Amino acid sequence: MSREIKFRAWDKIHKVIIQVDIIFFSRGTGLRKRVVHPFKIEGITLDMPEGKEYTLYEGEFILLEFTGLKDKNGKEIFEGDILRTDNYNGEHNFLVQFDNDIGGSIGSFHPICIDDKNISSVHSQVIDEGEVIGNIYENPELLEEAK
Repeated sequence: MSREIKFRAWDKIHKVIIQVDIIFFSRGTGLRKRVVHPFKIEGITLDMPEGKEYTLYEGEFILLEFTGLKDKNGKEIFEGDILRTDNYNGEHNFLVQFDNDIGGSIGSFHPICIDDKNISSVHSQVIDEGEVIGNIYENPELLEEAK
């Protein structure tokens, strides 16, 4: 099964999440998620809502990969999103993270419960019944609420 590969990015300068249009690479050895790549990400071009573009360079952004999944309302789920579900005898929030130790040699996206460390998620239940309520960059208060 293949999935659409796309990214959005947390713009550290303007403090917003924007859809990524172009990713610039340079030759060399880059490291992402503990996997060595022959190219290093140098920068990205972002599409602004007004139809304008601007470029960010290394250190000015955090790439967030699309998981290929959608929540119960059909909203796309990206790395760094927070899902809320009322499974597990109450309402709980889950952070979507990439985990290199799950899914064999390629890794996998995995929802981690952030408000009850005793819950180990059943991936399909959280995704199928969950709703994206924000992300860790634009809504850091959701992480604080969980403590």
